[in-house]
Amino acid sequence: MTIAPPRGRAERLRDTRAKLESDIDLWVATSGSPGGVHLVPLSYLWDGTAFLVSTPRASVTGRNLLADGRVRLSLAGGERATGTRPHA
Repeated sequence: MTIAPPRGRAERLRDTRAKLESDIDLWVATSGSPGGVHLVPLSYLWDGTAFLVSTPRASVTGRNLLADGRVRLSLAGGERATGTRPHA
């Protein structure tokens, strides 16, 4: 089995931007509820600078974001993971 060499920064950024422009859903992980971490797929809009996702305030994700404000986003699929740690 041949292992591909690590991608350079420029290639990783190019791959990530292409995925952000073509995908429509991402995984949103929040915490803050007594049950711990909550992970859901949500549709998103990426304007080149910021992500826009929408969820009801009364949902587990909405309540967690209101209580804590921390969130992790991850794009699904492919061999290479892409993730980010923005704040709500």
